[in-house]
Amino acid sequence: MTTEQLQQVLEMCEAQTEDGWAKMPEGRLLTLHLSAQGVGLTIGRITSLKLGGPQAIARTSRDETFVFSLENVFASAFDEPNTKGRKAGFV
Repeated sequence: MTTEQLQQVLEMCEAQTEDGWAKMPEGRLLTLHLSAQGVGLTIGRITSLKLGGPQAIARTSRDETFVFSLENVFASAFDEPNTKGRKAGFV
């Protein structure tokens, strides 16, 4: 994935830039799917992302930090904020 493509994803997420970090809005989390030499890695629950040249740094809601090459990112997904609340019982 290119820097421009990832920036489009961040715009769709409505991320706000602060101190060079793109921070997800409250209740929204980003997931990135990476692959290198046939090995896959999913980085989930991303709360902030920093782009810097051919690499990026991701921070998750679990206080994990990942540094990775943008060329290895092939897909992304983000959660919509939960505005409905929880339903009682089984759904």
